[in-house]
Amino acid sequence: MKFKYLLLIFVLMFILTGCVGKEIILENESDVILEIGDEKVIEYEVKGSDEDTYLKSSNDEIVSINENKIKAVSEGTININIYFKGDEKSYASFKVIVNSTTIDKNITTNYTDMITIEVDEEKILEYESVGGTSDVVLTTDKPDVLSIEGNKIIGKKTGTAVISFSFANESYIYVNIDVEVVDKKDIVCSSDLINLEVLDEYNLLYEVISSEEEVVLVSDNPEIVKIEGDTLIALNVGEATISLKFVGDEKSYASFKVIVNSTTIDKNITTNYTDMITIEVDEEKILEY
Repeated sequence: MKFKYLLLIFVLMFILTGCVGKEIILENESDVILEIGDEKVIEYEVKGSDEDTYLKSSNDEIVSINENKIKAVSEGTININIYFKGDEKSYASFKVIVNSTTIDKNITTNYTDMITIEVDEEKILEYESVGGTSDVVLTTDKPDVLSIEGNKIIGKKTGTAVISFSFANESYIYVNIDVEVVDKKDIVCSSDLINLEVLDEYNLLYEVISSEEEVVLVSDNPEIVKIEGDTLIALNVGEATISLKFVGDEKSYASFKVIVNSTTIDKNITTNYTDMITIEVDEEKILEY
């Protein structure tokens, strides 16, 4: 009896040891992209088991399987799972994207870096297409962050999104562009009109919203009002318009007018005549002042 118990325990340990820790590791875990007619051998490593494995396609009409070799049959996207024989659990999986056979057509853009726009800002995306018989279509993976109207993108709320370019009625993507939508930056200045006298200096106060960029003041008439940092210096009588911009940005976010008057001088003319002066015909009189 004791021998039977020991044998049972040994068998259970053998079974458990054989089932725990087995795994299938793909040599390349990224998506597989093929064109119709392409074949590819899937390389993977089995650990913790000597059991046979097999591949299974989620759609044999798109990708067929012959042992460890897959073949692109038609355009589409499917999943491949790898199993141990007799085990319904998938131990590895990957996506296969099958595109139509490449023909001489393309969509290109000049956007190499991430595009940044503000909430409510609109931007036209430029591109070139060759060889296509249908219109170019732009799509976004985050329509709540970025909306699209033709080739115009509109920032909806802060976040990042990917814009994809393809030909109408095709699933193949020719270009992806990353877009970041940021809060709308602004410069708020409470002054609409500032009156100065010649040689006066005025330190301007303003508020920057949703940006850490440097602000620069620009005078449209530096001979009237000169700018040094945030200080206005009145040089000559006249008018000038001051614009507040972010460095490297031509857009004016705030502006106001400065009127420069001549310097006030303490001058006057006085006399001692408080009553009406009376003189006769042909009489002469010197007036003192």
